[in-house]
Amino acid sequence: EYVLDVATDRFLMVNDAFARMTGHSSETLCSPGFTSLSIIAPEQHEEVLKRRQSLGAETYEVKTLSPAKEVRNLEVSVRRLEFYNRVVTLGTARDITDRKRAEERLRESEEQFRRLSEATTEGIALHEGSLILYVNKTLASLYGYTPAELIGRDLLELVAPETREVVTKRIQVKDEQPYEGVGLRKGGATFPYEVRSKAMPYQGRTVRVAAIRD
Repeated sequence: EYVLDVATDRFLMVNDAFARMTGHSSETLCSPGFTSLSIIAPEQHEEVLKRRQSLGAETYEVKTLSPAKEVRNLEVSVRRLEFYNRVVTLGTARDITDRKRAEERLRESEEQFRRLSEATTEGIALHEGSLILYVNKTLASLYGYTPAELIGRDLLELVAPETREVVTKRIQVKDEQPYEGVGLRKGGATFPYEVRSKAMPYQGRTVRVAAIRD
């Protein structure tokens, strides 16, 4: 936590936890001439200054720099009030660096998955329950659609009526053994397929990835 004088951009008080997050000592943070912008990444200076002109409470993210130039991500909740005839900001900071790094690794993993799925000759679909989250071009072509036409649709719409019950049960029990079914193409034509399904993390939750072959 900290108290910041808005007019001078100086810290009036910081607790030990906030000092540890920034990598500076409490004495340094509250010393004359040291401003809060000194610990904020330069590319965010303008944004932070604009936020300080607004009134009320808000929560936002900032990047800070330690004396060794280590970048940390903080989530800051602030509210403004008058204190001894000056406007101050009361702030509570939470270090979210590990979470941001995990999110970045997840994005990189998802991008790598997309690149690999577009390079394979199998039809690939990501689904949560029976909701389609992603398909590669091969799968879309196999069913006679574009990828955009399939995302957000019910996976069971691509299954011939005579095998929907079997596929529904497979989805419910999260069976990872290969099995066969009958696909339903755009226009009503059907074809036999083999599918293999596995669980995988996607955007912070667990979904299923299915590989389908005609």
